[in-house]
Amino acid sequence: MSLQTYPRQILFPTPSWGEIMISANVFYLLRIVLFFFSTYMVFHSLQAIDLSRMFKPNSTGEIRTVFLVLSVTFGYLFTTAIISLFEYLNSLLGNL
Repeated sequence: MSLQTYPRQILFPTPSWGEIMISANVFYLLRIVLFFFSTYMVFHSLQAIDLSRMFKPNSTGEIRTVFLVLSVTFGYLFTTAIISLFEYLNSLLGNL
């Protein structure tokens, strides 16, 4: 029997949405990578804000500490929002 007699569905099966679900380990790894990337981007974005009027002169250590705490917080919130959205979409597509 030659390959031409088989229908296309047997040779190239189309997976259903339930078979395309992504493993939770992928989301764990993506969460770590995206956290560090988003924290880095938020830290550089926050440096555009001038906080020298709120602090005493020569207090660059305190300003950097505030920037670091805010960047970690906003990076975590951004990462959690994005990954939660992808996990929810993954669970929705897995239940179809």
